[in-house]
Amino acid sequence: MAVRQTIKSERNLLKRKDLLVEAIKVCPKDPVVNFMYGYSLERLRKYEDALNHYLIAAELDKNYADAFSGMGDIYMVLGNVDSAVAAYEKGLALDGKDKRTARSLELAQIKLKAQSGGAIKANDFVNVMKNSKTPAENAIGSVEGPLLRMLIIFPDESAELSDDAKDQLSLVVGRALLSPALADAHFEIGGHTDAGGNSKANMEMSRGRAQAVKDYLVDNFNINPERLQVAAYGDSRPVMPNDSSANRNMNRRVEFKRLK
Repeated sequence: MAVRQTIKSERNLLKRKDLLVEAIKVCPKDPVVNFMYGYSLERLRKYEDALNHYLIAAELDKNYADAFSGMGDIYMVLGNVDSAVAAYEKGLALDGKDKRTARSLELAQIKLKAQSGGAIKANDFVNVMKNSKTPAENAIGSVEGPLLRMLIIFPDESAELSDDAKDQLSLVVGRALLSPALADAHFEIGGHTDAGGNSKANMEMSRGRAQAVKDYLVDNFNINPERLQVAAYGDSRPVMPNDSSANRNMNRRVEFKRLK
């Protein structure tokens, strides 16, 4: 199709977007044009609009593997790991030779397991932090790139690490930070709470919990404290609605984000 070739040959991102705007008007039911427009919007960080066109492309052509993989990428940026895993699985089922999607699925599955309270290994932590794309300024709530949400267990209204939390930090995070692959890496340890209590108290609680995690890693694994930066977010960034015990548990978390 001539219009597709014209768009593909245009290297300027903004000019390509303009061409795609016109192409969508002429060919609104073309799955490839919708996919290309979605990809262009994704590169411009218009994530919701990009997702919409990936969804249209997949609806128009239910065997369009790239459209499902694109949806997975957007869901990761928007922080919806469950949907990302489902989209990557569909894309890989349609194109089993797509190594990039296979790798994206592997990392998304690790992240989903970690944020759901499942047991991950030190090597999983290393793989996410080592092989994810370079950190970027993403939308709030994004799980794209070198970031892991972990359910580090604390007693109610306490910043003291539970025995389970200490085991989790020892078996996973401490070992991972000693890995040669992460020897020079720096991380933010972000504390998060559910919406119970008042925001000021939640902010202080999240800071105390993040600091407790840092102190444990420094004291027990001799990690250089300059590699670990503490951040407090309180209840400002929930990953789930605070409408059930299970959801509140997921919001009470510690996030590890690679800074460099």
